[in-house]
Amino acid sequence: MIEEAFTRIFRYVALFMWTLAIWISWNPLIDRRQEVDADVGSINVIHLIGKLLFAFYLCAALLLFEKFSIQWIAGKFHERSYAGSWHHHPSSLMPSG
Repeated sequence: MIEEAFTRIFRYVALFMWTLAIWISWNPLIDRRQEVDADVGSINVIHLIGKLLFAFYLCAALLLFEKFSIQWIAGKFHERSYAGSWHHHPSSLMPSG
């Protein structure tokens, strides 16, 4: 069951990790290496891009949390529904063979 849940949310984990890697690498590679005598417009653009990357990271984190929550709720729902079936008809859930 856990393996199925991870296969369903693999792309969301990948998106989260990708946005995290971009945001982490942006700060030391671009933001902190700005020249001191850069004009105000350039500094503002670099800071704006950094804020946008952080916003994309937060959106990916919220999306990942939502997908984890949905998988958890679905797992609990199926666990309860199968538990009732198992209690009433245990032979119907046993694999044949």
